[in-house]
Amino acid sequence: MLTRLSRLSQREMLQRTWTVEAAKAEATAITFVNEVDDEETPELDKNFMYLEREYVRGAGAPDPVDDALLTICTCRTCTGPSSCGCQADSEVKRVRQNGEEVQVFAYSSKGLFTFNVESHVAVIECNRLCRCDISCMNRVAQLPRQIPIEVFKTKKCGWGVRSSVDVERGRVIGLYTGLLVPRAVANRSLDQSFIFALDFTEDGNEPEEEGAYSVDSTVYGNWTRFLNHSCNPTLQIYQVVYDTIFEMRTPYVAFVAKKRINAGTEFTFDYCPSAAEKKHKGRNRCLCGASNCRGWLA
Repeated sequence: MLTRLSRLSQREMLQRTWTVEAAKAEATAITFVNEVDDEETPELDKNFMYLEREYVRGAGAPDPVDDALLTICTCRTCTGPSSCGCQADSEVKRVRQNGEEVQVFAYSSKGLFTFNVESHVAVIECNRLCRCDISCMNRVAQLPRQIPIEVFKTKKCGWGVRSSVDVERGRVIGLYTGLLVPRAVANRSLDQSFIFALDFTEDGNEPEEEGAYSVDSTVYGNWTRFLNHSCNPTLQIYQVVYDTIFEMRTPYVAFVAKKRINAGTEFTFDYCPSAAEKKHKGRNRCLCGASNCRGWLA
């Protein structure tokens, strides 16, 4: 009985710690559920620190960008990128019927991602120096998370993530956080399980090591470190900047609902979308169970 109470308190303590830290960023609660076995909590580094939506900068990572380098907009209400100075370098565009390309925001007026962003393009949101407030339609990924998170034990793939509420298509769920390090440092790590390479290229591959960065959520991070792979994912990722410039190559990776996700359905994303085009098989077997499963991970 005492052992059981001790284990329960361990789970409750982790839930409380993560929820308190998330609340400091005005984000909603995080809970842990295991209906599969008797493992109380996921295995974490004893010094693990929760980060809702920021990086810890490791050795070799660039300093935060100087305010003088941020391009700002002076409009009180941002109605389109053509009137926003901060969008001068934005490559988010749509093609009109006459073939003309025009700049557009990546979000609808309801704050939903519109899926008009190529994988190598970063969304540039309004930043801390722009005159618009948090109601601006171009401030989305930077806002506090409103979707409650449930980290749960899956039957085949360790711990995963879901929510107790329905999530509409285009809703941004959260950001991948952790220790920001140079790509060369990350690539030398023996355990690549929680390392996310930033700054994807046009063909979906990682860029050269020089000047590139990765995020390691082994010791610092949040619930996104438990997102599992699926060949038929419920989430999609995109790059976004709002407190830096894209030239620094340290964007955030945002997760957005690719389709309507019913409450209790696992949040997943494709770890390597370009793997579907590769002829050789990877070393890791895929256990996602999707009808279109590739059977392996690159």
